[in-house]
Amino acid sequence: MWINKLSTISLVEVSNLNLRNDLHFALFTIDLLKDTITFKLKKDKSTVAIIKDKKELTIDKFMYWWQITRYEEIFKEETTIVNEYEKIAKSINKLQTYLVTIAPEEESKIIEFRIKIDKLIEHQKKEEPLVKEKLNRLSSFRNTCYSKESVQKTIDSILICLQNK
Repeated sequence: MWINKLSTISLVEVSNLNLRNDLHFALFTIDLLKDTITFKLKKDKSTVAIIKDKKELTIDKFMYWWQITRYEEIFKEETTIVNEYEKIAKSINKLQTYLVTIAPEEESKIIEFRIKIDKLIEHQKKEEPLVKEKLNRLSSFRNTCYSKESVQKTIDSILICLQNK
């Protein structure tokens, strides 16, 4: 879920944003969370309403969602990506183990298994950089807004963005 959102936004907008700039990170956050959380100006236009599931969240509840719920979701996604990648290595090992047990006179089976192993190794080599990129992207996003001050700073930046739309 998160990697898909990050990848979609990355392709479209991140090239124009410097995520080290507070307002750029705020725009990125607004867009990234738009399916989950909505940020709106309150009537006084000096504070942000943070809305999730049609309920307004306090900054503390948003912070909890950001640092606990979202963090856990991203961690689970990272674990799934790693497990899927490790399945390839397990398949290779399983085939190599079975290859040893094949009698030498069954040359066609040996060739068949070596071809399968080579294809899996090639697939593993293609997947490795993609997996690393996904994990780096998720890790970077998972570790954003790590303190109450950084969450508040992001909300303040979101306020500025909303006030100037």
